[in-house]
Amino acid sequence: MHIKKLLLIIGIALCGTWFACAAGRRLSPDGAMFLESSPVRVRLEGDVACRMKACRERHVGATDAQRFAEVFESRTEKTGWQGEFWGKYMLGAAAFYAQDPDPVLLDKMNASTARVISTQDADGYLGNYAPECRFDGRWSIWCMKYTLEGLLAHYAVAQDKKSLSAAERLAGLLMKEFSSGRRELRKTGVCHSLPSCSILESFVRLFRLTGKNEYLDFSRYIVAQLDEAEDSARLIRDALAGVDVAERDPQEKINCQSSRKAYEMMSCCVGLLEYYGVTGEKRCLDSVACGGHHGQHLFGTS
Repeated sequence: MHIKKLLLIIGIALCGTWFACAAGRRLSPDGAMFLESSPVRVRLEGDVACRMKACRERHVGATDAQRFAEVFESRTEKTGWQGEFWGKYMLGAAAFYAQDPDPVLLDKMNASTARVISTQDADGYLGNYAPECRFDGRWSIWCMKYTLEGLLAHYAVAQDKKSLSAAERLAGLLMKEFSSGRRELRKTGVCHSLPSCSILESFVRLFRLTGKNEYLDFSRYIVAQLDEAEDSARLIRDALAGVDVAERDPQEKINCQSSRKAYEMMSCCVGLLEYYGVTGEKRCLDSVACGGHHGQHLFGTS
């Protein structure tokens, strides 16, 4: 197996294990419930270990996290996705920290998180989009998803309640905006709203962390937005019907309006698996399995 593919698989496995253990839980064999568990660590050896060590030291450790945090101090963006970078950095840093606690790395995470939280608006918004594009920008909700993920990653390793509180305030803003009926999540962003709907993952995690049913209710809303309407991505029913990804929007060009974009679709599948884990709604699990079998014609990654 090519070393890059192997590293990707290991990284995904480490992140999944870390998130489950950070919440103090793990999936049961059928995935339908959570059981208490103790954090586990994985020991890597050989070439993979060397490459992971280099990634930690030369990339995660050497990166100035403040550069990603400073993006939040401006509210002028209308179309871009710069707001995703901080959350992605935090996910990587937290996964490394959970495997091998390093106070220097934690200090970096603490400082950048404090800077991000200091920019939070009174209504809960955290991001770099202009007010008029906050919910209508091409990647605005996708960026909020990664802000939520970054805050939850920091909370998992630092147990800083300010991070969880900031995440809940941002989540509250999203629920208020889309639960009111003023907007439909499936009509936002690009790629048939796959980037926007991938925020499902964050809301399920919030439910697991807090036990608040409002997050589970909003998760149900997101699943419906992914699938029920004719103008939705139809992610569940098309997969269960065996429709190859290449045939799901054959009239559309392969671009950012297509529902075939790999990264965003996979992000939604992660959310569906998280949702299945707390609800036992098997169609969500089955759709991901079927989608993987019929996903040879996904295009592009980010």
